Amino acid sequence: MIDFMVWLEGFRTPLLDKVFNYITMIGEETFILVIMCIVFWSISKKAGYRLGFSVVFSAWINAGVKDILKVTRPYDLDNRLHPLRLHSTNNTYSLPSGHTQNAATLFTSLALSIKKGWFTIIAIIMMLLVGYSRIYLSLHTPLDVAIGLVLGIGIVFLCHFLLDLCEKKKTTWPLFLLLLPVVAGLYFIQTENFYKMAGLCISFVLGYFIESKFIKFKVNTTFLKHLGKIVVGLVIAIALKEGLKFILPDTIIFHMIRYFLLGSSVVVLSPWLFKKLKWA
Repeated sequence: MIDFMVWLEGFRTPLLDKVFNYITMIGEETFILVIMCIVFWSISKKAGYRLGFSVVFSAWINAGVKDILKVTRPYDLDNRLHPLRLHSTNNTYSLPSGHTQNAATLFTSLALSIKKGWFTIIAIIMMLLVGYSRIYLSLHTPLDVAIGLVLGIGIVFLCHFLLDLCEKKKTTWPLFLLLLPVVAGLYFIQTENFYKMAGLCISFVLGYFIESKFIKFKVNTTFLKHLGKIVVGLVIAIALKEGLKFILPDTIIFHMIRYFLLGSSVVVLSPWLFKKLKWA
């Protein structure tokens, strides 16, 4: 596989480098967060919940599998490779590809909610392009990408099934069952990224319970109010995600708390604020 990646680097051009740098950003945390918030707050709460749960639990599983397998990045195995956009790896292990798994989760969840043939085709193309970008940039092997795709797609179907079950049975217990491996995993895997994603998972399960029982915000409103929701909500979310870095201690527990507050702002705080402002 590495020989193939070395061969592939021979086709690099400055233009393609820029193109695949931008494409790979689709699988990054900030882009996923923005899309998730827009869908949840302003398009469809049902689709937003399915996307949100799929994204956060997929990211948690990705962080756990990486730490368990501890597969070295391809460019550390062979110095013939020249990685681009190296900072996007966040100093994590290689298998499975997080960017590919994020993209697979995002586009599969959206495709299942939209249920249009044309969008499904676009979704497949986009997740394959993100996966290929990771190979092109010499950050992941084809195996990393393939497993990321499979995991991302599979987790989406699981999360959609559980949320469908919760709505059909008018209960939240299946989601609370998801927290058992999340909480147990904190003892066995003590890394920053794993704790961050665990914080998000916990916030989404508790947030779903609180919002569906007590807030019950509606999505429909005017265009300007939608715009206000997105701007205000994202400012709050980004302030918690980035601003608390400078306040809280740099330990895995406080990173988990920071991401718990981030998730809670998306699912509980912002919807509550939108209702109070009569924006929802």
